[in-house]
Amino acid sequence: MTLAVRYAAGSPPGPGEVEPAPAHVGIHGTDLHSVHGDLDAWVRMPAVLRR
Repeated sequence: MTLAVRYAAGSPPGPGEVEPAPAHVGIHGTDLHSVHGDLDAWVRMPAVLRR
């Protein structure tokens, strides 16, 4: 199984909201466990992780 990053169009921030522009990002250990099948009881692949 492979891990892929795909950009999806979102709606612009509304009044009182902000859209962060991160300088650095990373992959959490839980993400890797999901891809490797260690969390099959909780996460079904393909999974879409949203903010």
